[in-house]
Amino acid sequence: MSEPGLRPFDQLTIPQILIQSRKLFGPRIAMRYHDGNGFQAITYDDFYRMVMQVVSALVKAGVKKGDKICILSENRPAWGATYFASLFLKAVNVPLDTLLKPHEWGYIIRNSETNIIVTSNKYFLEIEPLKDEIDTLKTVLSMDSGNNNADYLFADDNPEEVTPADVGLDDIAVIIYTSGTTGLAKGVMLSHGNITSDIQATLKVLELY
Repeated sequence: MSEPGLRPFDQLTIPQILIQSRKLFGPRIAMRYHDGNGFQAITYDDFYRMVMQVVSALVKAGVKKGDKICILSENRPAWGATYFASLFLKAVNVPLDTLLKPHEWGYIIRNSETNIIVTSNKYFLEIEPLKDEIDTLKTVLSMDSGNNNADYLFADDNPEEVTPADVGLDDIAVIIYTSGTTGLAKGVMLSHGNITSDIQATLKVLELY
């Protein structure tokens, strides 16, 4: 990295990577997504604002350091925004595979002692009943507006920019559950350092950074 003041990704936590990338690339396009009418662009600045909106929603929902956040949705920018926002609060992400059955989601939610589920309307009716069945589960948040049974993830139109909680490279970022082909799925804990070192290695191989 030749830019002054920039650090290699393997020396940063995941929230720090987002902050540094926004500083470097702010108005440039970070991703494109298809909204049904064509591809829409999201800049680094746009995405950072989305993350801050989700942080606001998670704080309102009572998320604390160490809480587990399950994410269940189709491939969409809100999934990534939720992932980053959870880590800003030193929570732990628990992604749910959309191909699993509701009882398999329930097992993962129980086993991980998940506190919050963030989902889309597509899966809401299947996942929401688990709130009354699992003691650790406090609430379900919706990525989509217009859901009268869940708070909207992007309701805050003027989110405050927050600094990440005191997170280290050895802190757990995500619990990924195995396929469980020979038994019950098992959670694999990955730290910020595990993930950011992979990112740094990939960038070097692909000569992207």
